Amino acid sequence: FKLIAFAKNLGYEIIHLTSNGRKIADKTYAKELLSSEIASLLISLHGHEAALHDGLTQRVGSFEETMEGIKNVVRLKPKDLDFGVNTTVTEQNYRHLDTMAALLLDCGVINFNIQILTPFGHVQDDVVVEPSKIAPYLMKLIDKHRDKLRIQLINLPFCYVPGYESYCVSDTFKLGRHMHFVDSECGAVNLAEYLGGKRSKTDQCARCLYDSICGGFYHFSHEDHCS
Repeated sequence: FKLIAFAKNLGYEIIHLTSNGRKIADKTYAKELLSSEIASLLISLHGHEAALHDGLTQRVGSFEETMEGIKNVVRLKPKDLDFGVNTTVTEQNYRHLDTMAALLLDCGVINFNIQILTPFGHVQDDVVVEPSKIAPYLMKLIDKHRDKLRIQLINLPFCYVPGYESYCVSDTFKLGRHMHFVDSECGAVNLAEYLGGKRSKTDQCARCLYDSICGGFYHFSHEDHCS
């Protein structure tokens, strides 16, 4: 809360917070957070059950805490606070996205961000899943829940979901974002430029209507994120 107040004093008008939601399971803490001057809150949920979520986070009990945090936000948040849940899609969870959507609706969540893995930070090989495998599940999910959920597909090239391009969020907005990695000495990097260096295009991209706003296809390596 001191950091939020400090940012406001520096002149930042809009403050977004992303959290695993575990601390927000405490109702007193949740009330204090939601009465602070944040403009939006995004909680990460990576599975529809404890076995899946806890397996990905490597923290036993994290699913129950995150779910309680989500419920506290839905119950206590002010009307003008933009709130949503974010899921990073992995080999382990992409088949369960529909169940997760139903779970969020039961909790009263209406904003669902589905984020495709990017070569940002570090990731194990068994977590990475090809977007072509995910795409059919995403389109079925949108067909089923689009009337009740506001769904955004993050980091997914448009060509994987023909007819559903309006749900894809391009990298354009990342041009205004600069990142500081706390575990390295590489300093600040522009997010769009950094991720752009991890993308490549094929001949088919030149024929795509979305070529000018799509960065292309991500490629993964075992290099550190400073490289």
